This record gives sequence, C-alpha cells and structure tokens, in this order.
Amino acid sequence: MTWENSIVIKLNLEDISRQVIIDFTGILFSKEFQDFLQAKNISFKQAGTIAELYAFCDEYETKILLTSLKEIPPFISAKADVKKFTLADLPLNADVKALEKLIINELVLLLNYLNATNLLQPITQGNVLQLLQNAKQNQNKVLITKLKEKIGSLLQTETHYDNILQLGMHLGKLQFAIFESGSAEEQKDLVSFQQSIDQYSFKYILSGNLKNIFYEPASSVKSVDRIIPYLKTKSQKKIALICFDCMGISEWELLKEYLQPIGASFKEQQTFALIPTITAISRNSIFFSNNIKAFQLKPINEGKELQLRFPDSICKLFREKDNITADTLLGINVVSVIYNFFDDLSHSAQFPPLVENKLLYFDAVKNYLANSNILKQLITLLDEGYKLYFCSDHGSIVANGNGKKIEKYLREKFAKRACLIGGKTSVKFQNFPQMKIPFVENKLLVLAEGRTMFDNLNYIEISHGGITVDEIVVPFIEVST
Repeated sequence: MTWENSIVIKLNLEDISRQVIIDFTGILFSKEFQDFLQAKNISFKQAGTIAELYAFCDEYETKILLTSLKEIPPFISAKADVKKFTLADLPLNADVKALEKLIINELVLLLNYLNATNLLQPITQGNVLQLLQNAKQNQNKVLITKLKEKIGSLLQTETHYDNILQLGMHLGKLQFAIFESGSAEEQKDLVSFQQSIDQYSFKYILSGNLKNIFYEPASSVKSVDRIIPYLKTKSQKKIALICFDCMGISEWELLKEYLQPIGASFKEQQTFALIPTITAISRNSIFFSNNIKAFQLKPINEGKELQLRFPDSICKLFREKDNITADTLLGINVVSVIYNFFDDLSHSAQFPPLVENKLLYFDAVKNYLANSNILKQLITLLDEGYKLYFCSDHGSIVANGNGKKIEKYLREKFAKRACLIGGKTSVKFQNFPQMKIPFVENKLLVLAEGRTMFDNLNYIEISHGGITVDEIVVPFIEVST
C-alpha cells in the first residue's frame, strides 16, 4: 500500500460526506498526493481564505475541501465534518520532533523512499538526516534511469522542435541528477547521450527548420522573444520577470533546489533562446520582444525597453546588487530583475586537464547561492504581491578549444561557439557548419564543430553561442505560492 493510499484511508476520503481537512503538514497540497487523488477520481478543492470557505458552504457539489487555515469559523462545523491532519497522522513510524524541521519536499522524499523500502522503519532525531540522505540517493538513481529511458525514446521519434525542447529538458535534468549522484561512471555515460542528442538535433537546426517556432502563437512561448507578449495577456496587477543570465535547464534544477524554502510550486516549460546564443542577441530578444530587432547587436537599456513594452504600467529594472525592498518597490507595477551570477561563475570557472563537465562550476554556484541575498529578494517580491516568472537568455556547455582562430571582431568575448558574418560564405569559413538567421538578411551564422569553440587547442572553458540543446533550450517558469 502506498503512503498516499494510507492517507486516503485514514481520512476516509472516498466517503461521500462533506469534509473540511486542515492540513498542518503541507503533504495534502503536494503534487504527488493531489495527482494521486485525481487518479483515483476523488474530487476536491482548496481554500486559502475565509471567503473560499464561505463559497464551499454555498455549494454542495464539493465534498472535500483542503485548507491550510488553522482557525476555522464555528459555522463550518455545521456544514461539514472538520478534521485536522498533522505530522503525527503521516503513515510513518516517527518521532514527530524528527519531522518538524523538514520542509514539504523532504517529507515527500522520505515518504517515497520508505514506501519503497520499509514504512515501519523507525525515524528518530538521530537518524532522520541519514534517512533523508538515503532517500535523496535513491530518488536520484531512479530519476537517472527514467531520464535515460525518456531520452532514448525521444531519439527514436521524427525530428521536430517540440521533441528538441523535450530532449533539452531531459538532458538538463540528467546532467544535474548525475552531478548530485557524484558517479564518475554516470558522468562518462552522459557523454554518449549528449552526442546522440547532438546528432538528432543539429541537422534539423542547420537546415533552417527551427524558424517554424516563430509561426507559433505567443501563448505557446516557443522562443524567448514571446515571453513579454505572453505576460501581457495575464491579468495580474503586479508582475516580476526575473531573468537569470546563462541559466540552462541543469542550472534551473540547481536553482530550484535552492528555492525550496519558499514553498512555491513551479509551472515549468521550455523555450528556445535566439540563435546564436550570444547575450547581446538573446537578452535583446527578450526585452525587444522581437526576434528580428534583436540582431541590431548593440547594448540596450533593458529598463527603457521594459517600459516601452508595458506603456500603461510603472516599470523598474533591478540588477543583482540592487537593494530590493518594500520601499524600492513602492508604486511599481512591473519589475524585472537581471541576475548574472550563472554567467559570471561559468566564465570564471577553472578546469583541470581532461575535466570536461560542470561539476566544479555547480559547486561554485551552490556556494554562491548559499551566501547570497537572492532568496530574500525573491521572498520580498512575493510578499509585496508580485507574480513571479523566471526566464533565461541562453544556456552553456563545457567546450574544448579547436585551435582554429576567428578574427576577434567577429566573435563575442564570452560566446566562442559561434560568430556572425555577412550573408555570403567566404573561402575562410567554408569548412565550418553554417546556418542562415531566420528573417534576417545578410547574416550568416558560422559554428565551431560539435562541442568545440574557437580558442586554443584543447583549452577547456564554459562557453555558448552554438546550437546544442544545452545552449538553446532554456526554462520559462511560472511561480505559484
């Protein structure tokens, strides 16, 4: 019997009588438990306010109401059976004090692990952290297997931009899961998956078929230039667009772990960065909301462009080191924050010989986040009533220098994987992979081969500019609390 089913039985949720359940654990609001209820066709609603409790009393179709409100008006008891669900009610053989410091995700992790091993395992204050560590290792092992299977299945499908987005998502998750596992064998295995995905996607991208994403409606957000048009369709009074420079899917997985204390849920989707994945182009495309104008290749004032996109709102742009408080947000409807730590740390990463993975870089990011004010800043935005959306301009890869030189004026300092040239191919570039920029005349993209970069032979560095899924598939996240 699963832990979800144990809770259903304990709370008698398959009964037809009306119930209001006060959840003191957060478990009843977890995605895992609510997915289980839906799979069992057990209908329910949630109430976070007294007004929603009143609405429950006025309609009788809803039989189960889940609430995090700790105080329930007395009149509710006359309308429904009121129950409390506490840590002591979890199907665990646990000292409740051992569970009190765990956040919801950790409780779910522990439940899943013990459900797969031994739900009767005693949990004490002395062993809870070790059990949690075991649970994380087990979860990671299962996740790696599932991700490999999903990637293998996608590689058998017809090449399409939606499948490329899916491959980018699964590869990024696999990269981070392998980092968490610390397995050298898995790290070696990852290389073959990257090569297979590159073979699958490169021909499609170089042929120019990726231009079809620009015919998609703005609501689908298939490319980063559609993010702001999508936000403008929303009815929120306060919006905060948080741009993390150089955040690929694997970086998002790391950031998501750091954000756990917020207790938020994340609606995740993937979108394409503009090619080439050079900040001057990819970032411009977000704030211009235009995939053609972005190729002006000159620095823009993101704050000015933000205001132009939202002419009826008061807008403000913050940088990473700016002070974000209730006072600095006063009267602001639309906020954007640009964080550059992923980009800064990636380009400053040092690699020992023959090390071609992001493990040292991920460690540096974790250390940076642990000592940063980013969590505090995001909580401030949530407390001030902003709806948060996370985005990125591009991702990155660990690249190896190919020993082939390109004139400095043609390539961007930190994006050594590609360069833009005039519309005609010269003899100098004829042996390099190339593609035309969709809808932009007289611009041709010249690419370094595979996962190499235009730099000294065998020099290792994190870079971008190219067309791997690591670089062009980036997260777009809607945050809910």
